[in-house]
Amino acid sequence: SHEVGAMKPDPAIYEHAIREHGLVPERTIYLDDVLANIEGGRQAGLKTVHFTGQSVEELESEFLALMTAS
Repeated sequence: SHEVGAMKPDPAIYEHAIREHGLVPERTIYLDDVLANIEGGRQAGLKTVHFTGQSVEELESEFLALMTAS
């Protein structure tokens, strides 16, 4: 965040990560436990999973569903 001069959920953070890592937003899953951050990621075009204490199996199921969704 200090490199970008912004913090989540500021769109600049997500845009920086996408650009710096050559991410394809619609093919990138973003996991966070803070709903505001999830909304920021979603606005940046990322596929998002809001972590609320799900089991590994539940997270895996959510990830698989996102990866197979068009």
